[in-house]
Amino acid sequence: MLKSTASLLVVVENPQIWRTLARVSAGSHHILRASSESDVRQHLAEAGPISMVLVEPLIGHLSGLKMLDLTRDIQPQAFRVVISNFSELSLLIEGVHNGIVQRVLGLPLIDAEIRSLLTATTMMGSATHPPIPSFVSRPSIVAAH
Repeated sequence: MLKSTASLLVVVENPQIWRTLARVSAGSHHILRASSESDVRQHLAEAGPISMVLVEPLIGHLSGLKMLDLTRDIQPQAFRVVISNFSELSLLIEGVHNGIVQRVLGLPLIDAEIRSLLTATTMMGSATHPPIPSFVSRPSIVAAH
């Protein structure tokens, strides 16, 4: 298990996604949870370096892409991930092509995939561009960078 003080910012409303992320990252990462744009802004401004931000494409009336764009502006070193069932494909494509989204994780979440991503982002520390392939996992859609 990783020993880290790395922080994850999680912006999801699906309780199953939340439980999976909390279980997989337990003991290795400090998890910050946000449910509004003001929560996201506050965490990004006050929490210190955040290694990764995970969002759903749509969180109620919020746009996950807007939260990732905000992250890119305030903490550009944070790795930006969308968790999706691919029903919002046009939003995902837009986010990848605009450099807002660095990785898309498909549902259902796979523990090993999450652990691998957590390990890679933690090992990179504050590197602006971690050497993690920017791609969409399941289905095999590779994003051009």
